[in-house]
Amino acid sequence: MAQTLEQRAEPRVKCAVKVSCISDFKVFEAKADDISVSGAGIKSPKGYAAGEDLVLVFNASCARRLLTVPAQVVWSDLDQAGTEPGYRIGVKYLYLNREHKRIFRDFMAVCH
Repeated sequence: MAQTLEQRAEPRVKCAVKVSCISDFKVFEAKADDISVSGAGIKSPKGYAAGEDLVLVFNASCARRLLTVPAQVVWSDLDQAGTEPGYRIGVKYLYLNREHKRIFRDFMAVCH
């Protein structure tokens, strides 16, 4: 069952969701481990500097579509707690229209 994380502008849901990330015309697979309507925490094979842009693609199967979200890296750290080498990155979404927000809220409620 998902848990809500505290002290956030938007409620976050702790869950593990596969996400495709696009950066510099390259695609890599990562895992979002907490998500909200305003941002996400992601386990990534690569580290990124704050301010770098990514495009995140979530498979929102509850909406029967892919949810493509432009995002910006807020922070990035080496994931020393993980069992595989990688990074933890925090991203904020740059733009979600009303329909995307609705789909994202449905996605958070159902697809984890």
